Amino acid sequence: MIHFRNRKIGVILLVALFLLIGGCSTVGKRGQPAGAPLVPDELMTLVEYLYMNSQALAAAHSDLKDATGGLVLAPDDRLLSHLQKIALYVQKAQESSHYQWELLSIGDYIRAEAASDYYTLRLKSLHHAAVETSWDIQFIELYSTAIDHPKILEIIAEALATLEATGELYRRLQIQVQPLSNADGLPQTIFQ
Repeated sequence: MIHFRNRKIGVILLVALFLLIGGCSTVGKRGQPAGAPLVPDELMTLVEYLYMNSQALAAAHSDLKDATGGLVLAPDDRLLSHLQKIALYVQKAQESSHYQWELLSIGDYIRAEAASDYYTLRLKSLHHAAVETSWDIQFIELYSTAIDHPKILEIIAEALATLEATGELYRRLQIQVQPLSNADGLPQTIFQ
């Protein structure tokens, strides 16, 4: 065993050895193994926007729940019922967007040989999420017609704007994920 009188020299040599060995590793950009398919930066940017929209929907849901608490003793229980349904649709959309974010944010960690299958499944789930979001928007618009409180309508308008942006994000994500998938063998009616 080599014994150094000066520990600083030993530490420096160990660090240099570690860096030399580390420089020869097979790790590429973003910590991926070299040769693994790299997730395009445009896709990662859209995934980050999806996370922000998910957080905005969570805040809208919280605001709607707070508004619901103020209407518990209101004489018209129909208003409370409609507001609770709107809050449920916002919560459902938030959970869906958060789930899509969770699935898409791990793209850098998918093995190269499984990436095309993984993104084919993501493409299908993004299409489903976009359709569900459009239905959520329609139901929220339907139930909001019975609400006449300006503050609550403002919260609903913000939630609807975020939902529309999320639906557009899903469509843009589908465009980005399409080249990474092996969806050419699937019926195209699924993605239209």
